[in-house]
Amino acid sequence: MIRNGYNPVFAEQGSTGILEMPDVIGWRGGSSTIFEIKITLEDFKRDAKKIFRQTPECGLGNYRYYITPEDLGGQIYSMLPDGWGLRYFGKPGLCNLKESKCFTKYSDGEVMFLLSRIKEIQYFGKRTY
Repeated sequence: MIRNGYNPVFAEQGSTGILEMPDVIGWRGGSSTIFEIKITLEDFKRDAKKIFRQTPECGLGNYRYYITPEDLGGQIYSMLPDGWGLRYFGKPGLCNLKESKCFTKYSDGEVMFLLSRIKEIQYFGKRTY
């Protein structure tokens, strides 16, 4: 992620007390992007039931992507939530199937998320993700 210009980048680290806890979130050029990593169709279907998938304005990220194995990408393409992008692991690496639209994010949630990470760093010291 950092090699692709996202900085800072945080990976899921337990609960922050906010509605959404993405697998990965990163910032680039003033915009945030979340990545939900799904390995199975069942995992993807469970994720689709979350409140912030049903109510996108409750979610984090200006841009939102699912990352899947290559074979799962084709299975879920038609089931993607409106506006979500899709990337899969292939050769030579991460491949894009669909771009994300720009969402109106839950800005207060992102601030709470960042504050929780700052507190974590202050308490536990520097972590590398």
